[in-house]
Amino acid sequence: MLAISKRVMSRTVDDEEVLLDLERQAYFGLNRTGSFIWALLKSGTAPEEIARRLGEEFDVTPARARKDVDALIRRLKDRGLLVEE
Repeated sequence: MLAISKRVMSRTVDDEEVLLDLERQAYFGLNRTGSFIWALLKSGTAPEEIARRLGEEFDVTPARARKDVDALIRRLKDRGLLVEE
């Protein structure tokens, strides 16, 4: 199961999300699509369901939605902002 790292704070600014890694004191910004994915990750939604909802919200193919979700998850995990529990 994916979880938000305890060292991360997030705030919404307009349609975008700003993540702060408290340990590294580094910011990571998410555009509207990334913010949509982040909100679902925070609520514990599974990646498959996130991709489905992303496809509906942004009118993209299921394959494209899954690719985008997987790419963001990988980037967030690489930066330690998202962890496996």
